[in-house]
Amino acid sequence: MDKEPKYLLNFTIPQGPTGLAETVSLGKVVTASSSEEAQIIDNKEGLNHKLDFVIPKGVDGKDGPTGPAGPLVIPTALFMTFDSEDQSSGIKVDANERIPIELKISSEENDFVLNSEENTITIKNPGIYRIDFTVYACSIYETSFFKDRDIIAIGFKKPNENTVYAGASVWNDNKLPMAIVGNGIIFTTLPQEEFELLNVGKKEIYLNTPDLDEETSSFAKPVVSIIIQKIK
Repeated sequence: MDKEPKYLLNFTIPQGPTGLAETVSLGKVVTASSSEEAQIIDNKEGLNHKLDFVIPKGVDGKDGPTGPAGPLVIPTALFMTFDSEDQSSGIKVDANERIPIELKISSEENDFVLNSEENTITIKNPGIYRIDFTVYACSIYETSFFKDRDIIAIGFKKPNENTVYAGASVWNDNKLPMAIVGNGIIFTTLPQEEFELLNVGKKEIYLNTPDLDEETSSFAKPVVSIIIQKIK
């Protein structure tokens, strides 16, 4: 059989017109529950395919190990009054008068409030607090010492109440300032409770400390220092 072609055909095919290209853009990405299936939603607008993705979240993993405890901040405040250079005999505090308090240094600004004009301390939050105070004072007497009169007695208490929560009393028979140290515990059940440090003795006292070099910091010779610390 003769396999040679008997006819040779030539074809001419014209090129078609250039078509319009379609585009793809990203739409919303939505997180679904872990029980749902992933989806791709084609929001076609003309030649643009705007794709929204629905992606299920993974299954919750196991809890990790407990981390280390953070730093423990114990609400604490230091209150101080410094020696007066204008009064050689010291700062006079009459009987039943509040002892002046000038400065507060606190670990937490909002736990304690000092009113230096009224000489009161407000404990803002209920709790159990330890009170420690040191006051340098003397009692000046004219002639002889009387043990029933020449007593320095100081109490940390609420205004207009008789209960003393932290107190100390000493005889002062040498007219020189001495350290009166008191401590106690306060149970506060209400917010914003106010306290005072009071001369609860029978006569005036004088707050004073020894004269030191002028270059010595005032913090080296406070006449009053009070530390309040929350213990529960």
